[in-house]
Amino acid sequence: MTIERATEILKDSIRGTGLTSLGDSYLDWESYSFGPTRASLDGFFTADELEAIAIWMRAHNAPEEGK
Repeated sequence: MTIERATEILKDSIRGTGLTSLGDSYLDWESYSFGPTRASLDGFFTADELEAIAIWMRAHNAPEEGK
C-alpha cells in the first residue's frame, strides 16, 4: 500500500499529522503521543484500514518496533 492509498482510506480521520476516529470505530494517534509506535483503537477495522493506519504512522515519525 502506498501513502497515497493510505491517505485516501483515512481521509476523514486525518487531523494534521494525527489520526482520530474512523467511522464508528475509535482511533487516536498523534505522533509520539502514546509512545513512538502505539495507537489507541477500539472497534472494527478492515485489514486495509489497519494497514493504512500503520503506513500513516510510519510516514509521520513512528519508527518500526525495535529501531
